[in-house]
Amino acid sequence: MLKIRVLGAAIVVLIIALSMMLGNLATAGLVFVLTLAGLYEFYHAIGTAGHRPISYLGYIYSVPVFISAVMKSIDKTGWIFDYKYVHEWVLYFFIMSVFTIMILSKGKYNILDAALTITGYIYVTFLLEFIFLIRSMDGGTYLVWLLFMGVWGADTGAYFTGRYLGRRKIVPSISPNKTVEGSIGGIAGAVLLTWIYGMLFGKYMSGLSTGDFILLGILSGIVSQLGDWMASSVKRFAGIKDYANIVPGHGGVLDRFDSIMSTAPLVYFYLNMVL
Repeated sequence: MLKIRVLGAAIVVLIIALSMMLGNLATAGLVFVLTLAGLYEFYHAIGTAGHRPISYLGYIYSVPVFISAVMKSIDKTGWIFDYKYVHEWVLYFFIMSVFTIMILSKGKYNILDAALTITGYIYVTFLLEFIFLIRSMDGGTYLVWLLFMGVWGADTGAYFTGRYLGRRKIVPSISPNKTVEGSIGGIAGAVLLTWIYGMLFGKYMSGLSTGDFILLGILSGIVSQLGDWMASSVKRFAGIKDYANIVPGHGGVLDRFDSIMSTAPLVYFYLNMVL
């Protein structure tokens, strides 16, 4: 099982590295594909639980979000268009569309279906977009890898610490195998990997100090585990083990990127404050 997990992780790293090498548009394309796959997994899971999300609206309204993000990264001065409130407009029309379809559906969709449709859209589309937003910053290639180092350090540290030292369960109702010791090991792993990465490549991320790398490691170690539990809570609700079987040993997009989705916005906001 460990060999399969390592193979799956290597495939993910290779795909991400290739998109980073090819530039912003390739990264945006990858994130958009991940978004569509993630939306499908979320809505399918909710459907398995007996609900009817209006999934096609989630797919349709993901398109303008990424078009505006790409255009903003190209038109940094806002000379072509003012992108300040684009996301707010998209979210507004999405919510109005969801409720309009619900009202006109003659009982096919109810308020819970509408709420879950909106939840999935915000959870997947908006959180994943922050990967691309980080990539679009100055030195973005190195900053995105900083995000991944924190999340992967937490995942690796939690896995091995929990496996060999784990005793006390931390959230058994959601993730029965997660332990307090594993959680602490996850934070330590995130700090260690972000610090090492910062020492090796800090010169390409001007404005970040050793303290920033350590603090980002702590924050990533905490929030990435919360993201894992968030995704697990949805799976528990739907009664499924994995969202899909795309990545060997890791499940689907949401199984592999759940921690990154929760951590990327925090890293982006932090970087915008200090850089």
